[in-house]
Amino acid sequence: MARKAGAKTEATSARVGALRVARELARSIERGEYAPGQRLKEQELADRFGLSRAPIREALRLLESQGIAVIEEMRGARVVRPDEAGFHELWLLRAAVSGVVAELAATNDAPEARQKKAQFVEQTRRLANLAREGAEATVIYEGLRANTRMLGEITLSTRAQTMLLGLGAGREAFQMYAIQTEARRVQATETWVRLAEAIEAGDGAGAAHVMQMLFRNSMEFITHEQAGQMASGEPKKR
Repeated sequence: MARKAGAKTEATSARVGALRVARELARSIERGEYAPGQRLKEQELADRFGLSRAPIREALRLLESQGIAVIEEMRGARVVRPDEAGFHELWLLRAAVSGVVAELAATNDAPEARQKKAQFVEQTRRLANLAREGAEATVIYEGLRANTRMLGEITLSTRAQTMLLGLGAGREAFQMYAIQTEARRVQATETWVRLAEAIEAGDGAGAAHVMQMLFRNSMEFITHEQAGQMASGEPKKR
């Protein structure tokens, strides 16, 4: 019995390690530390995280299931490119679920939700002002993450938040890539202001529409940038 319990504990530990690696790798990809198409080498990752290669392989499989990594036979894993079907599918799923969350937030008229809506508008306007003043991508990136968390809180819906979490650690993949220019940071944050105002006004359909616009604009920008890099044969400097 002790042997079985030990094996179960070891398997659980490996699973926890794989989930941690998947989350941290997803964040690294979001921040642009790994470029689209870049190799994710098992031994390098094992050394980085202080784990054996088994949980690293499991982490890479998790990232592949979430559409932000590709595992190729005899070549190993790499970051997905925006021109690939897996990336596009992940983006569409996230856009659809986020549109639902935005509509739920807008139509939630509970007293605690109304208070959070006002805070959401204020927080989003501050972020837009920072973008106009030339704030770096990392500042805007963290602000958008805070906006996303608050949006989930406004819905007061466990089901909606579970749906978001169900998309996995890579749900914000390439977020940093999408706000790499000052113009994009201004455009994104100003659109978030429109979203916040629609939510505060209780306009569910309008909020869902603006959320879809956020994703469409980001996807068009990323696809255009990737096509330009592929044509030139050189990655864009960050």
